[in-house]
Amino acid sequence: MTGKKSFLFLYFIPLVLLFGMSQDFECENGLAKVVYVDSIDVSFRPRVELDDIHGDLMVLGGADKIVLEQHCYLKVSSLKKKKGLHKVFEENKAAMFQKGHQIVIRGNNRNPDLEIEYVLRVPTESDIKGELSGADVECEYVSGKVELKTGGGDIEVGDIKGQVILKTSGGDIEVKDVEGPVTASTSGGDVTISRVDGNIDVSTSGGDIWLREVKGTCDLHTSGGSIEIMGCRGKKVFGKTSGGDIIVRDLLADIYLRTSGGDIEVEGIAGDATLKTSGGDIKIDSIDGYGDISTSGGNIFVEYSGGDIVLNTSGGDVEVKKVIGEIDATTSGGDVWVKKYSREDGSLGTVELESSGGNITLYLPKGCKATVRAEIVMRKRSRGKYSVHSDFPLSMKEEEAGRKIVLRATGDINGGGDIVELKTGEGDIFIKKF
Repeated sequence: MTGKKSFLFLYFIPLVLLFGMSQDFECENGLAKVVYVDSIDVSFRPRVELDDIHGDLMVLGGADKIVLEQHCYLKVSSLKKKKGLHKVFEENKAAMFQKGHQIVIRGNNRNPDLEIEYVLRVPTESDIKGELSGADVECEYVSGKVELKTGGGDIEVGDIKGQVILKTSGGDIEVKDVEGPVTASTSGGDVTISRVDGNIDVSTSGGDIWLREVKGTCDLHTSGGSIEIMGCRGKKVFGKTSGGDIIVRDLLADIYLRTSGGDIEVEGIAGDATLKTSGGDIKIDSIDGYGDISTSGGNIFVEYSGGDIVLNTSGGDVEVKKVIGEIDATTSGGDVWVKKYSREDGSLGTVELESSGGNITLYLPKGCKATVRAEIVMRKRSRGKYSVHSDFPLSMKEEEAGRKIVLRATGDINGGGDIVELKTGEGDIFIKKF
């Protein structure tokens, strides 16, 4: 954030400036500099409202009063008109006044050659509401509601205990170390949020979203970027992007993710997952809960699924290396490969695998109990080209159905049990034991 650089000098201001108003200014390299300092004593929890601020703003909690510093810079050719320069500074600096428990700071800078940077020091127990015209804003060490809006700059907040509401029309937003709900919106930048104990509502029209260590329900929307989520411990996570990828790692929450133009990658999900993409692949490293997974134009790969899972792709392959729960997998234009393990009670659970134009390969435990129903539909000219290849004994039967041939293989494994249904068109079926 550009504001970080401009505020570095603040820690070296002479202490005398904190208790009065600076009347003199310096001039160096054609730049006149002056610092105005105003203060208001408070014995209550103040509600601070900043309005029409033109310039970068830093808000710092921890003071015993309200202190406003205005660091003014004006381009000048000489110091011959000293009184005139004072007039410019006085006429354009912000005014601060008190209305009951409310402290109002109203900007007044209308001079395009005058740049003002504001530093506001407040008691820790304060509520802050600020509106900037087009600059950066930072806020730290405040216990209270923080509401900040800027027309064209970045926003950064940290170490806040209370509700946080942030909005910028053209910059990035960064939030860290907050105890309370966070709402963040930007029309043209990225949003980064970390270490928040509260619900999250984030939207950006043209940037990415990064989430780290959030304890709360998360609602994330971006029209033109990616979403990355790590280490969240809330109840639910909703994520939607129209033009990017979604990456999720180490979540205890249930997740609902959708992208119209990218891939989805998920790792370490303890809850349920609903994942949908219109134009990419889906990769799942591990999921313990129920999974509803679909893609219109890509492959689906699952390393481990501990619960029941439904998989659907219109234009790719499906591969599941280890599934404990029941599985329903369908593809319209690819192969299906599944390795099915028995559940803790020894049962297999229902297995349904279907492909409209590819091969199906299913691995089953050699000691499992299952009833197999396998079917291949093919054109008559394809007779003998496709078959059911099984390590378990099955009965085969072929029959004609109009212009098609249907090859069926059925049988009970170890006396029969849960239904295993396999269907493909113009492809082979392989049933293997392990």
